[in-house]
Amino acid sequence: MTIQEAALAATDWIDRCESQSPGFLGAYVGGSAATLPESAPLPAGSDLDVFAVLDAPPPPKRGKFLHRGALLEISYLAADAIFPPERALADYHLAHSLRFGRLLRDPTGALAALQREVAERFARRDAIALRRDGALNRVHSGLTAPLPEPLPDRTLSWLFPTGIAAHAVLVSALKNPTVRLRYLRAREVLAAEGFPDWSERLLSLAGFADVTRARARALLDALAPLYDRAAARGRTPFPFSSDVSPQCRAVALDDIAARIDVGDHRESMFWILATWARAMKILSADDPEGFALYLPAFHEALAAVHRDSEGEILAARRETLRALPELRAVTDAILRRHATD
Repeated sequence: MTIQEAALAATDWIDRCESQSPGFLGAYVGGSAATLPESAPLPAGSDLDVFAVLDAPPPPKRGKFLHRGALLEISYLAADAIFPPERALADYHLAHSLRFGRLLRDPTGALAALQREVAERFARRDAIALRRDGALNRVHSGLTAPLPEPLPDRTLSWLFPTGIAAHAVLVSALKNPTVRLRYLRAREVLAAEGFPDWSERLLSLAGFADVTRARARALLDALAPLYDRAAARGRTPFPFSSDVSPQCRAVALDDIAARIDVGDHRESMFWILATWARAMKILSADDPEGFALYLPAFHEALAAVHRDSEGEILAARRETLRALPELRAVTDAILRRHATD
């Protein structure tokens, strides 16, 4: 399926389900597809990210689902999250796709005007620094928050803030802060910018540096039956529920297997562990027997990255926090090379 075909499917869904909603201002494509040509194929293992903008309190995220053969992920944005333009420019998750403005529906022209303003100011040094600082602040706030329980929540509370360090690198180089491929894309940027050692540093801070290809593949193979059980038995809604579902299996598992096979096994560990923790959280809510069954294997997965105890998690958080001043200096150097003023 091409980007254009997926976008047409998304537009059809928006017209059917959202265009008459109170306060509907428009919809646009986000993520990596925002920058790809219409004729390009939708990347294997990817969904089409769509943002519906409402001048009203947004409903919960719709999540991933199939429509006219396209795997869509619908998120809702309140208008004041991106208006005025200064808010969009400062948001490191939203600014990149707004810059390119692949609009699906824009009945008032407000999104097109916003896109022009964001595109014009996107590469200014102050705007890049705001987005980079936003990423680093999320690392700090996430890693200084109280450590939650149970184990899946504890894992996610460490994993995602630590991974935002890679986003700080990407936004400094004006790149898309991708979710699943953040470490791979950060590696590419750091090599191009003359900081290849920092790619290893990021992997080390996450515990991924010494994971072998065979170990990563074994962890992914062990994840597959857990994923299928959680996808079949999950009932309790979570923000990520649609990521653990039969229609998302290719995104969650098959694409990562292909990346392990070409040697990107360490960079793939982020999504492997995120999916382990999410599937275990689903089982903890809806299938306690399944949770108990897979708990030893979950501990093995965490032990592979030296994050299987509260003490190890706390030590890892402290190490990442100590690295933030140096990461700020590295990203300062990168953003200076890409700034237009």
